[in-house]
Amino acid sequence: YPLHVLNRDNAADRKLVDETINFWQSKPEALLGYSQTGAASMRAMLRDGNAALSHLDRLMNGFVQPNTMSHEDGNPVIETPPSAATAILEMFLQSHDGYIDFFPAVPNKWQNVCFNKLLCEGGFEVGAELCGGELKWLKITSLNGNPCRFKADFGEVEPSGDKSFD
Repeated sequence: YPLHVLNRDNAADRKLVDETINFWQSKPEALLGYSQTGAASMRAMLRDGNAALSHLDRLMNGFVQPNTMSHEDGNPVIETPPSAATAILEMFLQSHDGYIDFFPAVPNKWQNVCFNKLLCEGGFEVGAELCGGELKWLKITSLNGNPCRFKADFGEVEPSGDKSFD
């Protein structure tokens, strides 16, 4: 993370990443808020939204103040809250290896998720919404005229009704 040099779909690579995160997170004396955002992003890359959310919960309950600032070892830090926002975005949308991956790591608790006008690799502007855990709409606009390849776990989608493909 974030270079995707290992393939999450390869069993050996996935096992290595999973064991590495587990070992890292087994050292609570060395973990601060930024450790939780990094682990959340890595879990999102593994398509494990429930584990990603668990890390974000630890962040929110141990490091983030009501004013959204974070503190670590008694010091204010500015990079942790934006890193948490990145982790959340990676739970909703990823683009790498020539694919756009919609909703790769949405936790079971989050049944309603929406984003719009986000940019992906290859020059695509995208938006999508899950309502009650089901796809409500999906929009992909190629800004450069490139063909689009995407992955999603919401079943087969056809360009009809309230789903549009530009």
